[in-house]
Amino acid sequence: MRVFHAESVFLHTGSFEYTRPADWHRPIRPDKQTINMTKLVIISLVVFVLNIPFGYWRAQVRKFSLPWFLAIHLPVPVIVALRIFSGLGFAWYTYVFMVLAFFLGQRYGGVLWRKYGIGDGV
Repeated sequence: MRVFHAESVFLHTGSFEYTRPADWHRPIRPDKQTINMTKLVIISLVVFVLNIPFGYWRAQVRKFSLPWFLAIHLPVPVIVALRIFSGLGFAWYTYVFMVLAFFLGQRYGGVLWRKYGIGDGV
């Protein structure tokens, strides 16, 4: 990424005259870190949306029952597949976003059940 600093031009040339680099006409492509961060945000949003129906289901079953356990753990293989097939990988910094998106999706699904759910629930 090309950055222009007047101080660096002065230090290298002895004057503030600036000449364009030879590749000034080529478009600046985003670096790999920017692309990975974009992927991370998109996959986190997908994980959040994927967990909303499971949180909705979890909120209407008895706690620690088999359906409750399934409502929490059924999305996990899908999320692992998303990480693998998107090329996001399993770097340590991705876990913060993924776990947060997972639990927020579950929580939001439960809130939707309590606010708009039909019946008494359990």
